[in-house]
Amino acid sequence: MQEWIGEALGAGRQVHVIHLGDIYYSGLETEDQRRFLDPWPVTPEQAGAGVTSWSLNGNHDMYSGGFGYFGTVLGDSRFRHQRSPDGKPTSFFRLRSSSWDFIGLDTAWDTDVTSAGQIAVLQDPQGGYVAQTAGGSARRLVLFSHHPLVSFYDKSDLGSTLPAKLAPVLNANRVTAWWWGHEHRAITYQTAGGVRYPRCLGHGSVPVLPDPDQPPGSTPAITWHSTRTVREDGQHRTRFGFAALDLQPDQIEAAYVDDDGHVAHTETIT
Repeated sequence: MQEWIGEALGAGRQVHVIHLGDIYYSGLETEDQRRFLDPWPVTPEQAGAGVTSWSLNGNHDMYSGGFGYFGTVLGDSRFRHQRSPDGKPTSFFRLRSSSWDFIGLDTAWDTDVTSAGQIAVLQDPQGGYVAQTAGGSARRLVLFSHHPLVSFYDKSDLGSTLPAKLAPVLNANRVTAWWWGHEHRAITYQTAGGVRYPRCLGHGSVPVLPDPDQPPGSTPAITWHSTRTVREDGQHRTRFGFAALDLQPDQIEAAYVDDDGHVAHTETIT
């Protein structure tokens, strides 16, 4: 990731780095520092040169009440742009270009403190904010979240909240693309749930065993699934990875990169 950031900076490009949530195992302040902020690929020098950092709230971040997420992560100077108008850390945000709107959603903050957090919630005013943003311009709309909208492998983690609260934009086919985490996988789906390009990108940290192949005719239909592995503790584990989104006025060139630098998949979002 540092190499991709450095290359983009060297080419004079604007760079934003987004984390889709979950710092293992319980979002404690010590875990946030040691397992997230210390290895975060944006250096203070790069932040000073204009590279911005953003982080979404995940269910594991809420296991300890969100104190590490709001206090330690968002308190780091590299995340200083993730603020509400009153200057306080905020768990949902918007990035905007002349032709694209990107909205990061908090699907983990739950007023029910006994919730296990596996299924998405969406506290107000986020649903209305997305609808207002979509209705306020002709920009293409892209969403980021921790929890999924659709899934083939983990259907038990799907709920009714996201489809209901985002119905105005989903029913109008207003969402061009949506990247989420939660599942420790990298998957691209065919159009589903009112989103032209639904994408799972949750394979950033915790090692998992490879998935079985999806059967023909699976729903939602999978168009690509990360399958490269590395041998660890006598077993093959799925490789970690991230996505680099190269923004153009009328399209996004997306590269899915494994932790060894191998570009496993590319696509064009239009």
